[in-house]
Amino acid sequence: MRKLKLVLAMSIIFAACAALSAQDHHNPADCKNKSGKAEAKKVDSPEKASKTAKTKAVTFSVNMHCGACKQKVEKNIAWEKGVKDMKVDLDAKTVKITYDPNKTSEESLKKAIEKLDFTCDVKS
Repeated sequence: MRKLKLVLAMSIIFAACAALSAQDHHNPADCKNKSGKAEAKKVDSPEKASKTAKTKAVTFSVNMHCGACKQKVEKNIAWEKGVKDMKVDLDAKTVKITYDPNKTSEESLKKAIEKLDFTCDVKS
């Protein structure tokens, strides 16, 4: 009985570890190219955004190649400090971010995108 409980506990732990590992895995070769434009939700409420004195916008050229890449950028960059709005265009491979310059900068946003294992340049 003790061995059965141990085997059961180990299989549950193994399944949980495998599920967590699968969530973090992203192999570009396994991706299907999903086209289409979508906008990320606004991070701050409109009331909060209107209270901000000024915002700046920057457009980055990012080496996204699939829908999973796009979702990764949307989910992570939207939570960066100072981000007010974000539009991710997979077809054009661009990320346009409206941000509060008092809370963040172009350089810190660029580093945040690069931290997700993408190459990133400010688009002219």
